Amino acid sequence: MQKQQVVFDKEVVRSNLMKVHELAKKPQFQETFGKHYNDILRLDDVIFEEGVVGIVHYKFKIPDYMVDSNGNAHRRALLTMTDVIPYFAILGFESRQGISVQLSTEFLNDAPVDQDLLGICRIIKLGRGNAFTDCTIINPKNNLPLVKGSLTMNFVESRHKL
Repeated sequence: MQKQQVVFDKEVVRSNLMKVHELAKKPQFQETFGKHYNDILRLDDVIFEEGVVGIVHYKFKIPDYMVDSNGNAHRRALLTMTDVIPYFAILGFESRQGISVQLSTEFLNDAPVDQDLLGICRIIKLGRGNAFTDCTIINPKNNLPLVKGSLTMNFVESRHKL
């Protein structure tokens, strides 16, 4: 028996993503870790392509407090982006909360801090219990890949199992 693929509406996904970013601005989220990253991410586009659930593009600029001693984007900040971007992107397609269980990140080139960068998240699979994504951060001025990350996220129940 062949599994039927779920089809998503671009405007619904965009609307879900915008709601997530607005929710993160509420007072109860002001002191959360992800709030700082939410503040710098700007939704750019949602694309559908055969073979993946969807592709979400975010633009962002590295703030001064995420710069290393050499004047480049700090690698820990970029590593976190390869976790945070997929987390937010998944919420456009899926409302269940998830936790990151495996993150693999490769640093390819130094990331500039004086210009917009592009974070591209490919949501490869949304399953019953988990999601698989690839995230690439590129310099849009020259299309040079800066960081590549793969994330596996497990969905968690909102109530405890007894």
